[in-house]
Amino acid sequence: MKKLLSKLTFKKLIYNKRFLIAVSVIFSIVIWFVAAIVRNPIREKLFSDLTATISLDGTTAAENGLKIVNVPDVRFKVTVKGAAYVVSGVKKDDFTLKADVSDITEPNDNCVLKIKAEKNDSREYEFVSIEPATVTVKIARYGTEEFNLAAATSETIKTEEANGLVADTPKLTDTTKSKIKITGSLSEAAKIKSVEAVADYDGSVLTESKTFDAYIVIYTSSADDSETNKILYRYSLDGKAYDADGKEVAKPELVPEFYQTKVTVNILKKKTLPVRAKFDNKRSDVQDSDINYWVDPAEVTVVGPPDVVPGLEAVTLEPIDYRLISRDSSGRRFECKAVLKGGVRILGDDENEKKFTVRVTYIKDNKYNAD
Repeated sequence: MKKLLSKLTFKKLIYNKRFLIAVSVIFSIVIWFVAAIVRNPIREKLFSDLTATISLDGTTAAENGLKIVNVPDVRFKVTVKGAAYVVSGVKKDDFTLKADVSDITEPNDNCVLKIKAEKNDSREYEFVSIEPATVTVKIARYGTEEFNLAAATSETIKTEEANGLVADTPKLTDTTKSKIKITGSLSEAAKIKSVEAVADYDGSVLTESKTFDAYIVIYTSSADDSETNKILYRYSLDGKAYDADGKEVAKPELVPEFYQTKVTVNILKKKTLPVRAKFDNKRSDVQDSDINYWVDPAEVTVVGPPDVVPGLEAVTLEPIDYRLISRDSSGRRFECKAVLKGGVRILGDDENEKKFTVRVTYIKDNKYNAD
């Protein structure tokens, strides 16, 4: 080897074709490397108006019933850094922004999540900054609960009161929808005091019964815990949610299983009638006119179908057993309920629980059963 090297001289190397080829290759590589550094320096690139995935889907937290219920509408800025020839080719779709939800295990009204960037390929560049670097969200335990659904109207129904017409209590047209399921934050659902289907009434005067489209309203207790309820959410017929101030809520924490149903308001006829007692098991020689009595109250106002009420002359009470009427005053006082035709009821007494006091004053010729 020493002998071979001793024979090599610079002059011989210059005229050696293989040596010249090797030197040329090395020199070309050096020139390319220097040119790459000069022409493609390290640079930064800013991306704006980016969105991030902020969700618990597919996580253990989601399996345990947790959910982010108020995902903020945030736009992010991301700065990347790397060789100019690499960075210049990076586009928005080449990386993804995600919230780090790995540590979430419990509900949290003010949970701060860090935003991370992940490459979708193997190109060599780095993420310099993400703005904002975090977002604050509410983590809630999610679930579904069922509530009774009551019927209501947006305002008092107007009728021709001068003609004795009154609006009946609104009722759900479809009685199978007397309950409604609400899905969402269980802490928010705990605030629910009542849920109503409210008739979309336009304030016009009604002269006959009518069925309305009805929207869903969720109520909570008022701040002073009085009997007055406060709107928690009101949903339009097309499903938009609004708060107590009428402001639209883009992402409500509670979602009803349906947004609209039907409510019927029946228009009834009103009439004031005298109250009459009735007696059975009378002696054969006793006529109703032989029994003198008074009733308290002596008259009541009834409401019912417009084709029925005008023909009524009196409200008749449950029959009193004549055999129970005694000569002394201790056996002459009775408590009775009214007997009403179908669809007719005493105003303010929907369940017909009202009791009337009947006091027998005397019987003509003292025709008591004992005689």
